[in-house]
Amino acid sequence: MLRNQDYKNEVVISSEGIATLTLPAAGTVITKDNLPQGAIVVVDAGNRRLDNAAFVALGNNDYFRIAQGLGTSKPLFLSAKIRKGGYSTTIKSHVAATEQITTIGSNGTDGSLPSANETGYFIKIRKNDNDAANRSQPTDIFAQFTSSASTSQSEIAFGLINNLNKNLALEPANGYLVGEVNIDTAATNTEFGGLLNPTGNVTLTKGSKIATMTDTQDLSAGDYFRVDSSATETLTAPVYRIKSVDSATQVTLDSAFTGTTAAIDDDFIHLIPSATGIADNFGIRLTGVEADFDVAAFRDFYKNRFTASFSDSTVSVRHVQGASEGVGSWQRVQMDEYFAQWGFEGQDQMAGVPPRPREQEASANSKYSVCTLSFTDQLTDMMVTSSTKGSVAIYLELDSSSPAELTNANTGFEAVVTVLAAGGATDFDE
Repeated sequence: MLRNQDYKNEVVISSEGIATLTLPAAGTVITKDNLPQGAIVVVDAGNRRLDNAAFVALGNNDYFRIAQGLGTSKPLFLSAKIRKGGYSTTIKSHVAATEQITTIGSNGTDGSLPSANETGYFIKIRKNDNDAANRSQPTDIFAQFTSSASTSQSEIAFGLINNLNKNLALEPANGYLVGEVNIDTAATNTEFGGLLNPTGNVTLTKGSKIATMTDTQDLSAGDYFRVDSSATETLTAPVYRIKSVDSATQVTLDSAFTGTTAAIDDDFIHLIPSATGIADNFGIRLTGVEADFDVAAFRDFYKNRFTASFSDSTVSVRHVQGASEGVGSWQRVQMDEYFAQWGFEGQDQMAGVPPRPREQEASANSKYSVCTLSFTDQLTDMMVTSSTKGSVAIYLELDSSSPAELTNANTGFEAVVTVLAAGGATDFDE
């Protein structure tokens, strides 16, 4: 994030996999050669590591720093001096980033699409990006479909989805969002295992209408199936319609698969026979797509936001989930680290020719919680007295459990957070 130039902002990153036993003992002078890469510690004005007792013994007018190891081939990172009596801490646990979700018609439990014959319908999506182009002239994306002489909600839903996803594929920056079909019918067969080999799977490829499986027995054109993330069925999971049964192992779908290419366990595929499905209510689910991110190339992290409307104003358009960049998402941490000031390390490579990226320690796809030290101080010399203020954001990498947790062995927690009395390990859990 961007801050005023008179505000000293620094960022340190604590890696989850560094054992506390690898740290130099309290009282040891910390250098680039003895502080492991990814470890952070509190040091005094002489760069000696402070443990709890030594920190407590400091006077309110004594100074300390946060040191971060970058490896023996790189300089030791040292934060600005912080006066013990002039700082405060705030903590925030990790909050996952989310994508916007909006539904039109059925949301999986109630609502419906219209089904008038020989009628044109359209979805209008307005991009809400906070960039120069979309602030002055927002981009609109449309999906259009005209119903047949003997239509149904099913025909209109899949017709609009096919046109929408085709138009979205033409977006130059990224897919922006993905459209999927909802139906509020629970599966007649809670899993394909009731029809197919229970140990088999169904192979679905992103962007393809072809699905392959162990055996297509008992499947017919017009049948629907819901692709879920587990054997427990959820009515908000996307639904696909079988256009044709091509062979004993292959079917063609009405719409391309929008999920991640995978061989999906047949227990996660829930069957809805044609006669049951077509008689029920349909809807369209719009979900934002995660944008590409590279901190050095883009220097921006955002979620795709949009406003959706439908040509028939009587149809429900519901905002199910808002887009959020989260707290401690790896993209935000890399952004904060990139724009932070780097103390006395001379990190000016970006101004060189050719430019070279600065040090980056935040790991892609990791989860972080944050402890922020905010400080103020008075600088006095023979001629003038001035004030200084700033902060050090301490990002603590969490483990890979779900939900993610901060382990007690994390060096950032044991060597910094506990020394500063900034909270307990569970305060930083996801």
